[in-house]
Amino acid sequence: MCSFVIRNIIISVLSIYILIGCSTGAGGEFILGRPGSPVWFNMASQDTIISYYKNICKSYGLVEGSTQMANCIQKEIHEGKNRAEIRKMNSFKILDNMQRLEIERNRSLQTGNVTCIEQGHITRCSSY
Repeated sequence: MCSFVIRNIIISVLSIYILIGCSTGAGGEFILGRPGSPVWFNMASQDTIISYYKNICKSYGLVEGSTQMANCIQKEIHEGKNRAEIRKMNSFKILDNMQRLEIERNRSLQTGNVTCIEQGHITRCSSY
């Protein structure tokens, strides 16, 4: 029961975090999510994505219209998409681990015996 509540709280907090990062894109489109987030990449137009990363590359001192600028934009977009995918997969792993812990906790309540081993960010529990 407790993990169910915690999971719902985490989902609610993540939802609020996503909604806080609302913006308007280069073409006037409404975009959910913070720039660079998985939701942002799914909602933003290609023009909005390019515009966002063009500003980053300008901050590096690159000149608009140059080959270096084009390469920088392409590299930043590729790396941004990779970071977004990693964040998305980590979120799914956290929720999956919470579900597994809840199942193990329920089993341990039925048997009364449980052993947990923590390895990094993951805790594995076994009942016997």
